This record gives sequence, C-alpha cells and structure tokens, in this order.
Amino acid sequence: MSNGLRFDLNLLPQSIRVNNLAIARHKFFISGPAGKLEAELGEPSSNPRGIGVIAHPHPLHGGTMDNKVVQTVFSTLLELDFITVKFNFRGVGQSEGAFAHGAGEIEDVIAVTQVVRSQFSNQF
Repeated sequence: MSNGLRFDLNLLPQSIRVNNLAIARHKFFISGPAGKLEAELGEPSSNPRGIGVIAHPHPLHGGTMDNKVVQTVFSTLLELDFITVKFNFRGVGQSEGAFAHGAGEIEDVIAVTQVVRSQFSNQF
C-alpha cells in the first residue's frame, strides 16, 4: 500500500460463536503512524452489511479494546453481519507508541479504518 500500513489477517485466527453462528476472529497488528497497533477483527458467516470500527474509552482512564462496552458493541455488530474491528490505541496493550493527546489517536482510527476498508472494499 502506498500509505505504508501493513495488515495481516493470518495472525492468530480463532473462531467464536455469536448466537450459535461460527464467526471467524483474527488478532493482528496494523503498522500505524506511531508503530504497530494491536487489533482484532471479526467476520460474519454471511454476506457482510458493512464495516464497524470500534474505538475504546480514553486510554489514560483504563480504556482498552477489551472494555466491556467495546466487547458488547463488537459482538452486536457481528450479530448484525458487520465486519467488525476493535483495536488498542497507541501505548495501550501491545500497541506501540505513547498517548498523543487526541491528535495521535485520531490518526490511529484513520489508519485502522483505511487498512480494513482497503482489505474488504471488494465485498461491497
């Protein structure tokens, strides 16, 4: 890609069940603006209706992609047949970098969105 972002869905593939439907789940890293970003993607078993990108609560107040609300939104969007991705902002979990007072975190959201959109744009 020309923007230098890397996306590899082959890292840690797993399967989860949502309402008794098997759904592919992948943990992976995206090369973001401040280093690698830890992410998890879920793919519905049927034709996707869209893509949902979920950002977690404020990193300095304990927010992570494993937050209960983030998990609930992730599962709900999968149930509604959306390709769903959640990620840790820079400096959270296994993501590299440090908190950047909002401006950097916006860059993280844009990076994740661009990579996932380019990966799945042929499905819409």
